[in-house]
Amino acid sequence: MTARGGTPVYMLTSEDGGILLDLANNRFLKLNPVGVQIWTALSEGASSADIGTKIAAKHHVEVHRVLSDVKQLLLQAAEIGLSPGPFHTAEPETKPRKQNGASFPWYGPQLGATATPGTLQILKAIVGFIVFDFVLNTRSLQGLCECIQGWPVKHQPDNPQLPTVGQVCAAVEQASLWYPKKSLCLQRSAVATWLLRREGIAAELVLAVRSMPFMAHAWVEVNGDVINDRPQVKRLYRVLARY
Repeated sequence: MTARGGTPVYMLTSEDGGILLDLANNRFLKLNPVGVQIWTALSEGASSADIGTKIAAKHHVEVHRVLSDVKQLLLQAAEIGLSPGPFHTAEPETKPRKQNGASFPWYGPQLGATATPGTLQILKAIVGFIVFDFVLNTRSLQGLCECIQGWPVKHQPDNPQLPTVGQVCAAVEQASLWYPKKSLCLQRSAVATWLLRREGIAAELVLAVRSMPFMAHAWVEVNGDVINDRPQVKRLYRVLARY
């Protein structure tokens, strides 16, 4: 099921089950394979009775056991403020294409050797950390993503003095060292996306997760290339959303 409108709920599924993520409330719920079937059916409007009958017949179990699972799942979801309804699904798992451009990981020794940021770019990145931390604290992860989604790519005339992708990534890394709060992949990627768009580069903020063990991650892509992390992240995580 692919949601329409502004729903902040996403689902990642695998052979082991699935994960529901609510970006508006920064919460997630793990589901086993049957739980995925139950939640999908509920979200499509099926009644508990219909779900119980169909799943019991499919898995050769008693209907009352399925109905008990349905009730338990709804209780667990309610505890974190989730209820069945439209949701987005993660992008299908595909073999990543070959990286065309260079990447500038925000960890490891590669970055400093490949790009030197300007002082103004570092100051802009620090401002970005302040702004996006404020958005996260006063709104939500969904609010931060909406801010990035609404930020246009600024038209810039050809100018050799404009910062390169590597310099922007380096500026974010340097700014994170000066910034008093610890910055994780989400903040770094949000700031990098914002700065790159200000320089006329069509960057995308990518949110992704892996189910076993559960981990969330964020990075930036330009023309399909991962630019602030190692390209291998595409093989380790499933993309939930792009902004």
